Amino acid sequence: MEKIFLTVNEKVDMLRDSGWGQDMTRSEMERVAGHMEAYRARKGSVVFKEGAPGSYMCAIGSGSVTIVKEDGESDVRRMDTRGPGRFVGEMAIIDGSPRTATALADEDTVLLIFTREQFDVMVRQAPLVGVKVVMKLARAVSRRLRRTSGVLVDLIQTAI
Repeated sequence: MEKIFLTVNEKVDMLRDSGWGQDMTRSEMERVAGHMEAYRARKGSVVFKEGAPGSYMCAIGSGSVTIVKEDGESDVRRMDTRGPGRFVGEMAIIDGSPRTATALADEDTVLLIFTREQFDVMVRQAPLVGVKVVMKLARAVSRRLRRTSGVLVDLIQTAI
């Protein structure tokens, strides 16, 4: 990935246009965007690799990212594809554990990177904005867990 320069206003516009900041005021989005760095991931490039240390999450500003995971046979399985307004790698902000999957850029993609350290600074400086971001992450993780539970139940039913 290559770092690119975007102004805070450009990052805010990207977040707003993608829907990522829809429940935040412009001032709150400026606070968040001020702590994010912009990167371009070229088509086919690795955004992060399964098993690598988790130290950042990515808000997808434009383009798309596919999440893949190795199964027990070392075959790569597609888990999900995410586009603008979605994020990937959010568990790194929450628990800092190694990556549970690999993220690949499907096309040239602009990512707004939020490191765990930047997130911690933002939360100390603007706790209410931090709560909004944490709630956004919690809702996303909850949706994914519910979807995964549904898939798991279907697989269990098939195996019986």
